[in-house]
Amino acid sequence: MIELLDQPADDIEALAKQALALAWDLADQRDRYCLVMDQPAVGVVTYGPANTRNELMRAIGNQIIASKEPARALIMRMLPLREEKQ
Repeated sequence: MIELLDQPADDIEALAKQALALAWDLADQRDRYCLVMDQPAVGVVTYGPANTRNELMRAIGNQIIASKEPARALIMRMLPLREEKQ
């Protein structure tokens, strides 16, 4: 990204589009996770995305709180934002 932004640009809009496309590509290279929780009183609720599974595990009981009844939860790795180009 730094190399792209360090280059002189004649068209700032084109540079902005290139920077945004590169940012999406870089973000897509990282794994992201979400938590799906089935709460009897509420139904299915999702949380995320998070950068690691542990981040979601630590959030359970703190930021993520189920109803008084027991709830089932599943942590899943999310699919990439863009499909792989072949």
